[in-house]
Amino acid sequence: MKLIDLVQTLDIVPDERAARGLIMRGDVLVDGRPVTSPQAEVSTDAEIRLKGQVVAEISRGQRKLEPVLKEAKFDVQGCVSADLGASAGGFTKVLLDHGACRVYAVDVGYGILDLSLRNDPRVIVLERTNARTLTADIIREKLSRVVGDLSFISWRAVLPAVAQLLARRAELLLLVKPQFELAALGRGKELDRGIAVGTDLAGEALRQLLPVWTEHGLAVRGVHRCPVRGTRGNQEYFVHLVDNEG
Repeated sequence: MKLIDLVQTLDIVPDERAARGLIMRGDVLVDGRPVTSPQAEVSTDAEIRLKGQVVAEISRGQRKLEPVLKEAKFDVQGCVSADLGASAGGFTKVLLDHGACRVYAVDVGYGILDLSLRNDPRVIVLERTNARTLTADIIREKLSRVVGDLSFISWRAVLPAVAQLLARRAELLLLVKPQFELAALGRGKELDRGIAVGTDLAGEALRQLLPVWTEHGLAVRGVHRCPVRGTRGNQEYFVHLVDNEG
């Protein structure tokens, strides 16, 4: 994958132009070394870090989740929570601001989480951790609330692991990215340069996930448009799920 594409998935920059500038200044380290070519090919398993005191932009994640949290009446007060694909920590900050007692910040990357969140005793940092490999040995308490913003993977691959960690009456607010859901179904050719054009494709991506939610004892309470489009312009959707067996 090209470095500029990988950096854009981390939600530390608002757009492609900002990502390009960050890379060309040498502020992005790949496996500990600066890479200054935006088009450099890097492994999705590479360790991506920000150099020195570069401030991670957590506001983009906040702008995604904050209004939807209120719209969905997603109450996190006093809840043990998880942020899947935490990146710089925008979602984590929103959870804390709304009263979550503890947040597990899960991300495959390393060194990306904002320093203020990293030092917050309410945040348990789980870096270099793939959400689909989570177990009760990693998170040793049940989760009442889960939020998530993942790239290059379908929720159908992640939910089996996450479902095992849910408390009774748990609620989830997961960002569904139609382009990745369709790609996981082998329908990537229907995308226009990586973009799911039109509501039909997006609706199909959401419908294809219905049996996945049901299989894991979850019911859809609501679907909400993400107020911030993806870096390539994709319209993404938050799905509000509730434990149907609690």
